[in-house]
Amino acid sequence: MSVKITEADLKAALPDVTTTMRFSGLHVPVDVYRDKWGIPHIKAENENDLFFAQGFVTAQERLWHMDSDRHRALGRWAEFAGSSGVPQDRLLRAAGMGRTAKLDYELASPEAKVMIDAYTAGVNAYLDTVQTLPIEYTILDQAPERWENWHCLAVYKIRNTLLGTFEPKLYRTRLVKALGPERLAELMKGYPNGHLLTVPPGEVYEGPPLEGLDELSAAAEAANWLDEVDAGSNGWSISGELTESGLPLVGGDSHRALDTPSVYYQVHLSCPEFTVIGHAVPGMPGALHFCHNEYVAWGMTHGGADTQDLFIERFREGANCREYLFKDEWHPAEVLNETIEVRGADAVPLEVTITHHGPVVAGTLRQE
Repeated sequence: MSVKITEADLKAALPDVTTTMRFSGLHVPVDVYRDKWGIPHIKAENENDLFFAQGFVTAQERLWHMDSDRHRALGRWAEFAGSSGVPQDRLLRAAGMGRTAKLDYELASPEAKVMIDAYTAGVNAYLDTVQTLPIEYTILDQAPERWENWHCLAVYKIRNTLLGTFEPKLYRTRLVKALGPERLAELMKGYPNGHLLTVPPGEVYEGPPLEGLDELSAAAEAANWLDEVDAGSNGWSISGELTESGLPLVGGDSHRALDTPSVYYQVHLSCPEFTVIGHAVPGMPGALHFCHNEYVAWGMTHGGADTQDLFIERFREGANCREYLFKDEWHPAEVLNETIEVRGADAVPLEVTITHHGPVVAGTLRQE
């Protein structure tokens, strides 16, 4: 069904950025000033009010951005996008980005929870007072749900962590099956002693030699049972000894795709405890990337760290539950029965299987 959108509809959907508003969640007045580039400058007398205002202001300008990222992170994109979103939802629902976001919030420090909770209250204050929603909701005939504190972590994950090192490992497994370990080892040499490490800076690798052939041969042996499976980032710094000003320089290039709107949201935050200007991730409090304060500047880059392990599991249907083989013994797996709601189509049932290694994210369950 097509929806006719007029110029008046578009103008009506723009946020009200001039009216003075009052909220019970604020302790004292907060000043919000938008400069000629539209960048909000938020000045508050305490951190709670600062992050409340940041949540409100971000929702004014990026509510649809936040909500679309939330639906993607929670494996609910098909509710907006229809059947084309189902494959993505299967992966994200299985990986459990929503489940881990909840766990992350529970483990967060009290100080971090104060930030997140204040920001969440600001987002919901906007939802309580907004007169006309962003135009995307009109097109989809949808309305936003309440923002929950752990949603802040979910949207950050979908934009920055996603699934880490899972994809290249799965790719290498497929390559070794197609090319064989000897040929692929000519391309992937392992990591020799004496080579520099990213973290900590200046250190070199001194562990046992990581031989590509040995590693890939083991992968090939494991993959025989399975029998199925423009990124980049730069960061740099220059010593003040080499600059005309005598001050150090730092730069970063995160190789972000050109989104509309941008993945980042530029903001200036100021309170008695700190001042910072830089790029926030809509839905997450603070300014995290490519920022500076009065004393220091910082960027961000993908460190290429090995943050995940990929396992090939073997399953069987036991007497009372699904089981997986580990160290020659069968153990019960956790099975979650979920449903993917699909816009304009029937809902899709989904079984999520979880072992002590984590969730099954690829392939089909083959029985012993």
